[in-house]
Amino acid sequence: MGALNQERSFLVSVVLTDQPWKTMMQEMKKSRTSNEFQIDRLSDLPDCLIHNILVLLDIKTAIQTCVLSKRWNNLWTSLPQLHFDSRSFNKLTPFKKFVLNVLSRCKDNGLFSLRFFQASMDRSFIHRVLRYAASHGVQEVTLQHHLNGLHIAHFLCSCKSLKTLELQACKLSESNFFEPLSKCVNLENLKIFACNVECGKTIKLSAPRLVNLTLAGTVKNCLPGQKNQVVLCAPRLSSFFYVGGYPLALSMNGCPILQRMGICLDAPSNKTQDNVEAYYSDTKNLLQEVCCYAKIIQIQLDSWEVRMQSFF
Repeated sequence: MGALNQERSFLVSVVLTDQPWKTMMQEMKKSRTSNEFQIDRLSDLPDCLIHNILVLLDIKTAIQTCVLSKRWNNLWTSLPQLHFDSRSFNKLTPFKKFVLNVLSRCKDNGLFSLRFFQASMDRSFIHRVLRYAASHGVQEVTLQHHLNGLHIAHFLCSCKSLKTLELQACKLSESNFFEPLSKCVNLENLKIFACNVECGKTIKLSAPRLVNLTLAGTVKNCLPGQKNQVVLCAPRLSSFFYVGGYPLALSMNGCPILQRMGICLDAPSNKTQDNVEAYYSDTKNLLQEVCCYAKIIQIQLDSWEVRMQSFF
């Protein structure tokens, strides 16, 4: 009996000792199979799906995804959308070299969208990038940060394929920035955010195919008697949204009845009685003007919001 118990004890010991190794081997096999399966899944993805993933990233990050699969090595060269961001680089010089290298390697399949974020005033470099976009039939352009709006506008006039232009934090000190845009015959959407225009200036915009216009943070707080005037001539305009620190004088005689209009005004920063009275007087004049410009008008004055519907 003693020998039998010793034999059983030995077998149990072997089984218990061997079990962790079996479990470990099974886990390693499962992990290896899982990794192989994941690699296969990445390699088998269709190009169109991979493009949809990569266009959500800036181009530097998109290129870095090449390590995921050999099939991804050159897919970025045929992306229909390019997103350059200088904030991904410590210095501007390597950023410029990177941009030019990317453009030289991209295939000539056409470019649908360009997003360009640069904290520099290197005009020749910016024009080189925009020339590339225009020559490849770009339809959507987004530019941000410290770019000279007048030079951009003059150049983009040669881009006949452009349908959407968005400017963020660009310098629009010259009120005639908008005039060259009349030559962008296919421009349908114009969005301008935080691009300051000097108080008291007249903004004239004539765009034959413009459908949607947004001016947000373009006009800051002005003194009484220095409000900006916006003169629009856009026979296809459907929506107009304005967000600013001071009411403007609006002329839309060259526009149809809009489907929708939004006006959002901040409270006056200068609380003196004269400034407050002038602010609300100009606001009243603006509201009286816009009532005949759109079917649906949404107005927000500081914390007050009003929604009106016209009967046209």
